[in-house]
Amino acid sequence: LVVCFTVSNFLGHGLEIVGGIRAARTIFSDALTGTLLRPFRWWDANPTGRVLNRFSEDVEVMDRAVTNIIGVLFGAVLFFVGHSAVLAISNPWTLLMLPVCAAGMEYYAGYYRKTIRELQRIYLVSMSSVYQDMVEAVLGRVTVRAFAATHRVVCETIRELDDLQRSAFAKMALNLWIGLRMSLIGYTLNMVTQLHPVLQYFGYLSPQSAALVGFSIEYSRGIVGVIQQMIMNFSELEMQLVSIERLNEFAYRDRPVPWTRAPIGATGTGKLRLCDVEVTYRQGLPPALSGVNLVFAPREVTAIVGRTGAGKSSLLLSILQLVPYEGRIYVGDHNLA
Repeated sequence: LVVCFTVSNFLGHGLEIVGGIRAARTIFSDALTGTLLRPFRWWDANPTGRVLNRFSEDVEVMDRAVTNIIGVLFGAVLFFVGHSAVLAISNPWTLLMLPVCAAGMEYYAGYYRKTIRELQRIYLVSMSSVYQDMVEAVLGRVTVRAFAATHRVVCETIRELDDLQRSAFAKMALNLWIGLRMSLIGYTLNMVTQLHPVLQYFGYLSPQSAALVGFSIEYSRGIVGVIQQMIMNFSELEMQLVSIERLNEFAYRDRPVPWTRAPIGATGTGKLRLCDVEVTYRQGLPPALSGVNLVFAPREVTAIVGRTGAGKSSLLLSILQLVPYEGRIYVGDHNLA
């Protein structure tokens, strides 16, 4: 048994480390790649603080909490099986109470999981607001001082920080709520186990040795803690999976065709040609460029002039492939799209 426990313990921790690192690397790589492939208009709609929060707090939760909880759950299952086998030998009547206690704890844990998931989302969103306020205050400090808005910015940052602390307090109160109910349910199993010698004394149960009775009392306490730990760890794992869900939102599923460099000599004459190029930044808005057909000769110096909003920057961004466009842009005979 000692050899089996040692081998399973080493294998469990080894698989936890290897699998956790591989999964974390894959999720982080997908999220980072998807973020860097986003168009400019996506960055306008998503504050820098939100992106910074997901690549700091959520990545830390993924690296530390999730893989650690999975390993703890694996160890708790082995611990539960061992304690159940010992109780089956010392006090079989205790095993009849285990399904009742587990069902009662799971009943309250169902409410706990539904609530803690939403509180975790609120907590992470509040943290994103705090990050964003700090980033804006640091980057825009000159503008803030110029408009004498230092007091207002500080008050807004403190208000966001207060919202973050409220969500953290709600999570703490919810943990105390579920802990109290699980402890009360666990006391019933301990009470039944501790009444066992009393019932033996009055002749209701067959007598056993005092050592075996004490053994069953001690192990019943441990198995109640194991059941509570498994339920709480599973609930915490479900809560922390919110961070992985948030990182997966940044993964770019509809990934465009990867850009490839044209081979040497494939550009032919090297002319830059734009054929029916149309740039629209957002659906429903009028196009910034429409029906553009231009040809630039090799080594030709060209000046693009026009009033504000004429599309000069949009033309350059489309050539550099930094904005989505319709039409075709060629460098020599190579299509850049």
